[in-house]
Amino acid sequence: MLRYFESREAVLLDLLDAEIEEWPAELERAPVPGQGTPRERGDHLADLLATSMTRRPVLCDLPGAQGAVL
Repeated sequence: MLRYFESREAVLLDLLDAEIEEWPAELERAPVPGQGTPRERGDHLADLLATSMTRRPVLCDLPGAQGAVL
């Protein structure tokens, strides 16, 4: 890996950058409920965020790895 990157920090930051770029695009493609109570819309948003994060384990793991690498 270090042959392609300057350092371990560069690997981590490149992965983080790629994950952070893709995540909002995925969220924007998700259906948005037009009606419902504020509670229902909040529940939908929470479900959307939780579901999308379970599909992105690397994005979940990277912040925890930053302390040891950076």
